[in-house]
Amino acid sequence: MGDIDYGISILLWNGVFLASGAVAAIFARKRFDWRWLAIALALLNLNLALVVDMFGINAFLFDLAGSPATSFNWAGKIVALSVSLVLIATPLIDREAAGITLRQAASWKVGWAVFALLFAIDIVLALMSDTPAFDTDTIAYQLTMPSLDEEIFYRGVLLYCLVQAFGEGPRFFAANFGWAAGIATIMFGAIHCFVWTDTGIFFSPEIALFAGGIGLLLMWLRLSTGSVLAPILMHSVVNTAWRLV
Repeated sequence: MGDIDYGISILLWNGVFLASGAVAAIFARKRFDWRWLAIALALLNLNLALVVDMFGINAFLFDLAGSPATSFNWAGKIVALSVSLVLIATPLIDREAAGITLRQAASWKVGWAVFALLFAIDIVLALMSDTPAFDTDTIAYQLTMPSLDEEIFYRGVLLYCLVQAFGEGPRFFAANFGWAAGIATIMFGAIHCFVWTDTGIFFSPEIALFAGGIGLLLMWLRLSTGSVLAPILMHSVVNTAWRLV
């Protein structure tokens, strides 16, 4: 893979979002609210721009912190997470409806039972893998930043906006999985599996399957428990178990 052009990559991700939204709008018909879809797109672009440092904020914070020895995007994730938390504190986003709560839904037992099963499977797979030890910086970052930023945004803020645009969708195995959840899951997978580089589009089918599958499971956990708590914990486990066990 060549050098990533994040400006063009964001345009590609916008294309995925707009295509998904257009398909959903056609089938949702009367339930569709284009204003909330526009808000969702605007917030998605803001989150992406902050994470990839389109405004130069990350470099400034990195220098301010004394240029610590790290190969991870701490600043980008922290800034993006902070903006998500600010949005949640405003009247735009209903915190509980967005799942930013410890309160669990009526179907929480099913969700947490699946969480326990997935946790056990991940630990077993980690025990079977042969991976080298990782340093403290890697563990600290993977244990916190991806799960906090991505779960609170994709399965919290973004999902909330998309639900306002399309509704919750039909009930399926203890979760209302509709167009909103589908688009949020597609976008989570898209930003992980393809980017624009100096040699053209880079796409990884393996990452697409992995990120898409994990994203689907995390979304189901969010919907079945009514909170981002289970997805945050599961995301952290997926990112770190094979590095720790």
